[in-house]
Amino acid sequence: MIDKSPRWMLATWALSGAVAAGFIWLVLQTSPDRIALPPNFYKLVAHKDVVIGSSLSWTALPHDENYANILNPGRATLVASLPSISESHSIDLLQATVAANANTVLLEVNAFAHEYNGLRNFPLAATLAGVIADTGKRLTLVARATIGLPAREYALIRLGRAATNQRDFVLAGPVEPELYTRTVWDTAGLKEALATAHREKTRLLFFWPPRPSWGGDRNRSNYREIRDHIRLLAKESGVPVWTAQEPWPDHLFMDNFGHLNATGRKLFASKISAWVKAQ
Repeated sequence: MIDKSPRWMLATWALSGAVAAGFIWLVLQTSPDRIALPPNFYKLVAHKDVVIGSSLSWTALPHDENYANILNPGRATLVASLPSISESHSIDLLQATVAANANTVLLEVNAFAHEYNGLRNFPLAATLAGVIADTGKRLTLVARATIGLPAREYALIRLGRAATNQRDFVLAGPVEPELYTRTVWDTAGLKEALATAHREKTRLLFFWPPRPSWGGDRNRSNYREIRDHIRLLAKESGVPVWTAQEPWPDHLFMDNFGHLNATGRKLFASKISAWVKAQ
């Protein structure tokens, strides 16, 4: 006779969860690389300054030759980005950029500090939301490839800046996203990446792209919570970080998610250039 006591049921669920987790881990070990670099990435990035981040970084700097050398007057500033870049993608891309002998790396800290899904005052919930979403994308790609279905290449890094006021990716509509603080999931991976940058004498800096004010004060408390969380993360990591003291006016953005327009990009370029020189 099968024992259906709560203790037996709990043990069964625990065993099932462990088996499922083990299977997912094994699948992910044989999956394609988490990021795919563009051709000649290492040659193009060598001895340059590089901004790493999401589409917010892609739209952060002017698409203008007069702003080609923002972080240092004597070196080109490149942007390596991936829409909705995850924590694991950020670490992988940072490692690749350091390996390419980049000079200065300005790393967008969003993927390590906040999510659009979570619970207030429960950073772990936001962290798990991001990790589950990233793992789900990878499992979908592996599954499609396994059964012979076409699969879009996973996490193809984009090297370049968005054209001025480019709108084909802008998240339109009256969306006012609230952010939730998250913790770093892969603390060992981040520490290793930071140590590698230090060992290779790559200058590493963090930044948090400007956020819109959404036309009022109701965003400011959420903004300050995230800002202070990011500053603490940077302090614990031993890396200088740039953050705007307060949200920026809405007229500097193309949408409520923080994609800067032409005017906003020029202002950010001026701010970040002066800050980097002062470090």
